[in-house]
Amino acid sequence: SSSRDYTFIDDIVNGVVRAIDRPYPYQVFNLGKGSGTSLKEFISIVEKHVGKPANIKVMPDQPGDVPYTCADVSKARDLLGYAATVPFDEGIRRTVEWYKTEYANSICAEPESGLRKIPTFAELKRQKKDVVKEETRNEAYGLDLDAPPSPTGDSTLTLPKSFKMKKFAPIGGMFLKA
Repeated sequence: SSSRDYTFIDDIVNGVVRAIDRPYPYQVFNLGKGSGTSLKEFISIVEKHVGKPANIKVMPDQPGDVPYTCADVSKARDLLGYAATVPFDEGIRRTVEWYKTEYANSICAEPESGLRKIPTFAELKRQKKDVVKEETRNEAYGLDLDAPPSPTGDSTLTLPKSFKMKKFAPIGGMFLKA
C-alpha cells in the first residue's frame, strides 16, 4: 500500500501566504503535512465520512510510482513559521461536508427532486449532442458536432438563433442545459 503526504488546502494556502509575506525572495519551500497517510487509511477515513464502503479494485503498482512520499517542511517551518494544522481525518470530514452542502446542492441539484447523480464525461458529451440536435432541429442552421471539416476550410460554426448562453453552464468544455 502506498503512502502520501495528503494536505488540506487551507494549510497550503497558509503556507503560500506566509511565503509571500516574508522577506525571502526566490526561495523554494516544500508545503505539506510533513507525514504520510497510507492508502488503506485514506480509504478507511473517506468511507467513514461518506458513510459508504468503497468499491476497491486492487491494481498492480504503476511503473515509476514510488511507495512513499512526504514533504520535508523543515525549511518552511524554520523560515516561515509554517506548520500544517488540519489533521487528515478533519480535512476529509470538511471536504465531504463541503461537497454535500456546496457542490452537490448548487451544481448537481434538480429543483424538483433534490440531488442527482453527477454525470460522467460520456453522459455530458451525449447530453451536449442531444441539446445541440434539439436546437438545430428547431432552426434552419446550427452547430453539427459530427460534421466533417468544411471543404472551403472555413472553421466558423454558427449556433442556432435560439441558443442562449445563460441557459447553459460550462463544465469541462461541455455545456449542460440549466
